[in-house]
Amino acid sequence: MAQYELSLRDYWRVVRKRRWIIIIIIVLVSVITFIYSTFQSHVYQATATVHYKEQRLLATMLSELIYQPIGDIMLSQAKLIEGYNVAELAAKSLGWVKADMPKKEEIRIISSIQAAVDAKVVPNTDSIDIIVQHSDPQKAAEIANAMAYAYKDYNLIEKSSQATNLRETVEKQLSQVRIELGNAEAALQKFKEENKEVTGTALPAYSRYDSLKKEEETLLRKYTIKHPDVIRIRQELEVLEKELARYPEKEIVLSRLIRDNTINSGLYADYKQQLERAKIAEGEKTPDVRFDNPAWPPSSPIRPDKVTNQLIGLILGIIISLSLAFIIEHLDTSIGTIEEIEQLVQLPVLGVIPYLSPEKSGPEKQHSKHHKKDFWLSATDFLLDTFYTPLFKENSKSPSGEGMSKQDFYIKSEKSISETERVRTQLIWNYSPTSPLFESYRTLRTNLVRSANKPGAENAAQPILPDESNKVIAITSTGPQEGKTITASNLAITMALQGGMVLLVDMDMRKPLVHKIFGLERENGLSDILIGIKKLDACVHNITDMLVGGIKFDVIVNTPGIDNLHVITAGTAVPNPSELLTRGMSELFSQLRKRYQYIICDCPPVLAVADVLVLGPKTDLTALVYRAGKTAKGALLRAKEQITSSHINLKGLILNYVTPEIEVSPTYYYNYYRYYPSDKEPKEPAAKV
Repeated sequence: MAQYELSLRDYWRVVRKRRWIIIIIIVLVSVITFIYSTFQSHVYQATATVHYKEQRLLATMLSELIYQPIGDIMLSQAKLIEGYNVAELAAKSLGWVKADMPKKEEIRIISSIQAAVDAKVVPNTDSIDIIVQHSDPQKAAEIANAMAYAYKDYNLIEKSSQATNLRETVEKQLSQVRIELGNAEAALQKFKEENKEVTGTALPAYSRYDSLKKEEETLLRKYTIKHPDVIRIRQELEVLEKELARYPEKEIVLSRLIRDNTINSGLYADYKQQLERAKIAEGEKTPDVRFDNPAWPPSSPIRPDKVTNQLIGLILGIIISLSLAFIIEHLDTSIGTIEEIEQLVQLPVLGVIPYLSPEKSGPEKQHSKHHKKDFWLSATDFLLDTFYTPLFKENSKSPSGEGMSKQDFYIKSEKSISETERVRTQLIWNYSPTSPLFESYRTLRTNLVRSANKPGAENAAQPILPDESNKVIAITSTGPQEGKTITASNLAITMALQGGMVLLVDMDMRKPLVHKIFGLERENGLSDILIGIKKLDACVHNITDMLVGGIKFDVIVNTPGIDNLHVITAGTAVPNPSELLTRGMSELFSQLRKRYQYIICDCPPVLAVADVLVLGPKTDLTALVYRAGKTAKGALLRAKEQITSSHINLKGLILNYVTPEIEVSPTYYYNYYRYYPSDKEPKEPAAKV
């Protein structure tokens, strides 16, 4: 089959075709969402805001000289609020954690507080929002405020701990520098006493040399030896080394001792100042956190948001339903458009038969009411009143010994009556001559006759008349339940209304239905003719037989030309229909061609039995009834292949039971119904069909 891209019209066709799936899923998802939102637990949210402004200690500033802090300090504080330590302080302040509580229970309570807390930094500010969600609005506010106070206390504890650690560290360093300074002073004093002649003239050069060496070490941590500053310093060092080489050794030693003593004295003085600052910081009790925006119990929950949930449910339902509809459409092996059918089987569509129930048929609505249960009951009354003989009473005795009453007869035959009635209501004489259903069969009649004539005949000015090449028309289908029998019956009625003599032959001997439709007996039919136990004239039923069989008299009167229709039923049931059809059909068709303008043959389904393959070559035309949207593609192709391989003249397809969901063409139904006048519009008198 040729491939083509889907258009918006194709997508809309799928939506219309699968609309009930889409509607059911959307409603189902919406109901589930509503139930979920109704029974979902309420969640309340409380927010407390704290402000963080770091007051740096000396230890912090000294550490930042060594390494650069990584990350955002505000985000770090937000994570600290969400941590275990702050939650533990909050739990203790709330009284939820006690000293004698088991460790597992304590961890569970603290973890539940952690799970309820979310700290978010307010952009471009020093504020942090402590957001708490809880099913109890009072507890939500309590936890938020407790976490704010706990964070403030934890910050003060940490800050005091840092100050204490700083003081202890500075004291240790000061003690070490004091020892080194004492050793340096003692060594310098001893050297001076032992070498009174040394004056220290090399001290300036040695001090400069020592400073340059330390500067060189600092530069080499960042640059290579080829850096200009490194090269410059090394040049100066070479000059100073030559200069220091001219001094005596004792002058160099004295200069080194004086230099060490000076450095240790400076370090000692610096550590003394740091120690004093650390003591001051340790005594301070000012935290970096300010809490001035407490949380209050919320008045309304944040979840569930029923409006948002319903909107999400609606969107989700639409997505799921559309996805499922297109998946089902993709997996559906049936064919739904006239373009697909013609491209697949390479056969023309001879007719498009719409499905119109009597209740929705417009002008014929009132007329069709008489062909429901009241129609059959009135016909049955006529038969019972006319033929209710003692013989019938004797053959239908009740247990009491009395004859079967009408009421008993109705109850016993209710099932068969309803089935027969259902089929009869689909006959076109139950509809107005201006109805779409009636017109569709006129179109089918014209296309069948036109397809059998020679090329160019359709352009002739005269109407197309039947000839010997298009008299016998076989109507079949791929499988059962596709409406071949009702199609053949309506086609025969339509041809009879045109004026010529038409014969409808029921060749489906396994499951015949024509006799039920027209109220005839199955016996005295086709099988009896072929076996030879009945003559042709004895098996041809006319309008009188139909009237006796239950067809309403007013239907006959209001359908002029129906007396041109004759029917041959399937006849007595036989065990070998296919073999029987091979005998005598050619001779029978020869006799019928002389009597009738058209012979319509209701044949069994192609794939079910071989009757059509045996009978088809003896007919002039064969049309395949296809119920659009039901039969699989493979089955339709197999049916066509079997028919054509048997040298049968297959002229085309008849699309049956077409509904708006089938979408045989984009504007088919719109134009079809718009063509006919409504009940409010004036109507011209209907011409004789």
